[in-house]
Amino acid sequence: MPFLATIADKLQSSMPYYVCTHVRPDGDAVGSQIAFTRYLNSLKIKAVCVLTRDIPHNLQTLIKDTPCIYLEDMKDKAGALIALDCADLTRLPASFKNLTYFLNIDHHPNNPNFAKHNYVQDDFSSTCEILITLFKAVCWNFDPIAAQALYAGLITDTGNFSHSNVSANTFACAAHLLQCTHLKPYTIVQALFEQKTLPQMRLLSLFLSRIQLCCNEQIACIELTQDDYVKTNTQHSDTEGFIAHALTIQNVKIAAFIEYNENFVKGSLRSKEPHLAVNQVARQFGGFGHICAAGFQCDSRTFNRHQLIQALASLIAQS
Repeated sequence: MPFLATIADKLQSSMPYYVCTHVRPDGDAVGSQIAFTRYLNSLKIKAVCVLTRDIPHNLQTLIKDTPCIYLEDMKDKAGALIALDCADLTRLPASFKNLTYFLNIDHHPNNPNFAKHNYVQDDFSSTCEILITLFKAVCWNFDPIAAQALYAGLITDTGNFSHSNVSANTFACAAHLLQCTHLKPYTIVQALFEQKTLPQMRLLSLFLSRIQLCCNEQIACIELTQDDYVKTNTQHSDTEGFIAHALTIQNVKIAAFIEYNENFVKGSLRSKEPHLAVNQVARQFGGFGHICAAGFQCDSRTFNRHQLIQALASLIAQS
């Protein structure tokens, strides 16, 4: 029996289900939330997306009429949680701790299967690719909004099908969306990547000006502080996709984007090749992620930039 058919037999029509994802959500996170919420609603199951206020504006355009609730309104809510695209419980809002995790669908390696029911496949490019595959198995007819959200997840987690995580199944999933709906890929690309605000462009300009090359110009490192966001009237979510620019520099193999806050440091790591497993370095700093795309968050008092660069340089030396 297909996995989703098995799950459908266990759903309770009288119980509300809250579909959540990791903090600082990206296109794959929001896209999978929207699609799965709409899938549950099509089964006459009470389900809503749990959103945070920091969702980038371009991703908000995907939501449309999908039932949603903001995180701050979840206080004292009863029901079951469905976690999508979340590597582990530390990546979920702390306010969920007292709620039961019914289902966990994810593509991150080393996911600890923290829910009652789990479907974790780390050989998929994105959680949206997993969902499309699962939806195909139960012959769910996508509605246009779900299809747009799923396609958005595919292209954001694969860099418009340019990353090493792309497989034949990735393209088959994209083709399935096009065959089953009146999806127009170019409109989604325009909505996600071609609607920058002037403050965002100023932040990008600042980001590019901060690029420093090291390790024989094979590592690009960029640092931003909280003051940089204040000066440009932007927020942290506005940097989505910025790190990809650093990887386009000739000879650069690894990019490291470091954001400084008052109490913690957030690092985003990217590499061009799977043999440069930046998730190994992320784990050294308390983080996790994919082989070519990983991140971490640690105490600003203990973070050492030099140690991070050394660890990344070691990856290159060993390759």
